[in-house]
Amino acid sequence: MEALGTRYRSSSIDAVIATSKKFATDNPDVLERLAVINATTIKYMRSYPDESSKIIAKASGRDEKDVRDAYNYMIYPWRPPRVNEAGCKTILQWLVDSGKIDQSLMKPDLEAWWKGLYDPTFEEKVIKSGLIEKLDAEGVPAQTSTAPAKDVGSPRGGPTRG
Repeated sequence: MEALGTRYRSSSIDAVIATSKKFATDNPDVLERLAVINATTIKYMRSYPDESSKIIAKASGRDEKDVRDAYNYMIYPWRPPRVNEAGCKTILQWLVDSGKIDQSLMKPDLEAWWKGLYDPTFEEKVIKSGLIEKLDAEGVPAQTSTAPAKDVGSPRGGPTRG
């Protein structure tokens, strides 16, 4: 997939899907499937934090306890599952501030740049498809609190739209 134009190694576990407008226009089915996979993965992580943290630790080479402990600080948007805009903007600003993305790309400012980068179309399709209600019926903890939850992680952080 075409990426935003930067690669970096972080000390955190990051999950970012970025693509060009051309790829999104030419391959909407791929992005729709990724949105479904994302919602299903969030459901699994929230429902089975111990099992999912083992999978993530193995795949990332991280310590299993560290991954599990990090669940209390992760953002799991669910009702509805949307990109965490505030968190993304914070990461984008850090990438610019640290020189990993050229400041000249952020035109005219972060807010306008974000609006050009983020397309909620694919999340909307997942929400309208009824998948979230189906996953809820299967026993997903429909957690909406902003307080950290020790058993399923935390949806804390910046506001999610919806």
